[in-house]
Amino acid sequence: MKITKIERFIIYPILIGLLILFAFFDLNITHALYNPTSIYGRIGENLAEMPFQLLCVFACCLLFKYRNKSSKLVNILWGALFLFLALFFSGYSGGRLISYSKNYGWSKALRWGLAVGISILHFVIGGVCAYFAKIDNPRKAVAFSLFVLIMWVGSFLMMNIFKFFWHRPRWRYIVTLEGNPDQYFVPVYILGCNGNLSSNFASFPSGHTINAIGVISVSLLGYILPKFDKSSFLLRLFAYIWAILCAISRIIVGAHFATDVTAGFLLGFLLFDLMSTFFYPFFMKKVEETPQKKSV
Repeated sequence: MKITKIERFIIYPILIGLLILFAFFDLNITHALYNPTSIYGRIGENLAEMPFQLLCVFACCLLFKYRNKSSKLVNILWGALFLFLALFFSGYSGGRLISYSKNYGWSKALRWGLAVGISILHFVIGGVCAYFAKIDNPRKAVAFSLFVLIMWVGSFLMMNIFKFFWHRPRWRYIVTLEGNPDQYFVPVYILGCNGNLSSNFASFPSGHTINAIGVISVSLLGYILPKFDKSSFLLRLFAYIWAILCAISRIIVGAHFATDVTAGFLLGFLLFDLMSTFFYPFFMKKVEETPQKKSV
């Protein structure tokens, strides 16, 4: 189910209004919330992106399940590709934990153990859900899965393009510099592009928030699993709440400012709105019109 008019009339004005408001109070909000040792902040840092990654694993497993089997070679090639992608997204979630937890004081064995466990858990859950999903129209499952993966790619590209042009320093990096941290603060309306892609200068927009709101794609499950059709709004509501909680956690650990997370929410929501309104119906129609080849 695509975004409703009521949701657009409420969410877009609120996000744009907050983005303007926070542009004047970014520093004040950060001073009030910053706590680099916060457990809540660390939980958000590690878990924010995982639901979207899990959804991507599920999508890859669906593509593996309903892959083209018109010939033995085609069957093997598509199967290998989708299996690789499922493993990639599973490993991506675990790998991010290794990166985020390097300053927690955890042992290397603990960090890697948790990362491997999370990766395996993602792969198993995604695979089991795809295997037992009772889908009457495999073509719709393919369309849904490709939508999820394109949504992820779009989020990734959009996030990094903005980060490159803004080049905004993170607060947790700023506080490590000599002198008063406030003097190094860069307002959101100042672009500082200089070609440096260091993570310390990747504050705007919040990638965690973009990925957190990306899980809103799960609200399209009703297209392939009718029993979820009436739950579409509740699934989107979960995505909104999840993104807000994750956004706050990013400010707390000093990874982003309030404008960064608001922009991340806005960009992720806009991308989903455009894709679900224009791309998905068109793509679904094309998939259904494509003649189905017989399996061998």
